[in-house]
Amino acid sequence: MSKDKGKAASGAADTRIELGKYVSDRFYLSYAHVFGAAETENQNEAHVEYRLTRRWMLETIFGAAGVGGVDALWTVRY
Repeated sequence: MSKDKGKAASGAADTRIELGKYVSDRFYLSYAHVFGAAETENQNEAHVEYRLTRRWMLETIFGAAGVGGVDALWTVRY
């Protein structure tokens, strides 16, 4: 069984430490280090959130392994 399949089957997660700061009321920047990440997974990541409006936010995560993505999120708060 591969390392990744064993983690998924057992529900175990890697240890992660993240440090971040709100640069402004709309802009959040953070760095994360994932201990025990596989070679194909990010061990170091940069995370950026930018709030466009009260309900819309852009979020991006990219890392040292070239794995990343960009998301547009819509939120509703009650």
